[in-house]
Amino acid sequence: MCLVVVTRRRWDNRPVFQDLVKRPASIASAGAVITGLWLLVTNWGPIRYGHPTYLLFYLGLIALGGFISFRAVRDPDREGRLWVSIIGAILIVGLTILAIWIRPFGATEVALDAMDGSDSVTVTQTWSRILMEPAGGEPVGGFVFYPGARVDARAYAHILTPIVEAGYEVVIVKEPFGIAFFSTSYASDWVDDRDEIAAWAVGGHSLGGVVASTSADGDDAIPGLVLWASYPLSDLSDRDDLTVASVYGLNDAIAPPSRIEESADDLPASAAFVPVDGAIHSDFGDYGLQPGDGQPGVTRPEAQAIIVDATLALLDSLAP
Repeated sequence: MCLVVVTRRRWDNRPVFQDLVKRPASIASAGAVITGLWLLVTNWGPIRYGHPTYLLFYLGLIALGGFISFRAVRDPDREGRLWVSIIGAILIVGLTILAIWIRPFGATEVALDAMDGSDSVTVTQTWSRILMEPAGGEPVGGFVFYPGARVDARAYAHILTPIVEAGYEVVIVKEPFGIAFFSTSYASDWVDDRDEIAAWAVGGHSLGGVVASTSADGDDAIPGLVLWASYPLSDLSDRDDLTVASVYGLNDAIAPPSRIEESADDLPASAAFVPVDGAIHSDFGDYGLQPGDGQPGVTRPEAQAIIVDATLALLDSLAP
């Protein structure tokens, strides 16, 4: 009994624990460090091979949390105002929640296998893009592709491989924090640097398609637009010179068919709408099942075959 009493008094009298209670920012910082490390360990592949903003953000969160926690432990008696600590705690908790939210959906094995390329497809990647080229020949056209929000860019390597095998150069954009709106000019910049390719189209999945529509709208050198479970950001109905294909899943719960069909008013009258019976939002890439999605009524390979055929039909119509 005496030992328990003595231990409890020593515990209660330790200033470091008293200070942590008085400084909520210290507790929030410790949580940020643990969360950041957990996200790095459990999602290392998509972070390591994604846009460098991912890695820099997570390392920065860990460093910030570690610094504040270290100061609290090393100098627990340092004077400070509680309200400053509360504001700091709110900021750090906000950054921690953001770190969890931007965690990318990782590519599955079938997509990672496609990243190795083949005898007919050469795959190279940098910090900003994945380049897929036909091996042993000049491309007949080009396709710049924007991934969906927070989706590992590598998740589209498998579904886009048949397009490369058909003779097209494909560029998959690695977006900062997995958000296409941070890469709005990438397609135009790439097309301007590849003037040896005569015909270009731009496309994207979900939010990526929304941003792709802005590239097609603002660049006459891009005469083709492919929307995968997506819709345009602005009104393109007067663009008679723009060839558009909108491919969507009838079981999609994230981009419902009704929303896609409503976008017809914002697209040229010649736009081709291709519904994929039983397909869901997650069928447009290989990254597992996205939370909030519908129930598939068709296998993923069957859905992706229709998606690829519709995309190739548009690209072939543009090729010289």
